[in-house]
Amino acid sequence: MMYKSGNYKQALEHSNAVYERNPVRTDNLLLLGAIYYQLHDFDSCIVMNEEALRFEPHFAECLGNMANAWKEKGDIDLAIHYYLIAIKIRPNFADAWSNLASAYMRKGRPSEAARCCRQALALNPLG
Repeated sequence: MMYKSGNYKQALEHSNAVYERNPVRTDNLLLLGAIYYQLHDFDSCIVMNEEALRFEPHFAECLGNMANAWKEKGDIDLAIHYYLIAIKIRPNFADAWSNLASAYMRKGRPSEAARCCRQALALNPLG
């Protein structure tokens, strides 16, 4: 609730308390990564998602979030790598397709970007 309302500092405090009690809860690790992303702490975002992936290696959302952080850090190739893994795990992951399109545009690859946009829209037409 705190995360959705944009109260990221309070959400971070709450999620850190959950983490202290149960550091293997992958849903909380995903949330911590998302909070750090919103706070523009991309390194911590990556660390939290990597930690979740150690417990749940096929957690597509973690791969997508980690890719977003790498994209923000400017490593577009690594971002593309992680988006592709997320999509391989979960082919109907519309957000990953859309974010992959954005990464391809930043690499100057418009035809791949258009293909990814079409796929994202097919999966989530209201997206």
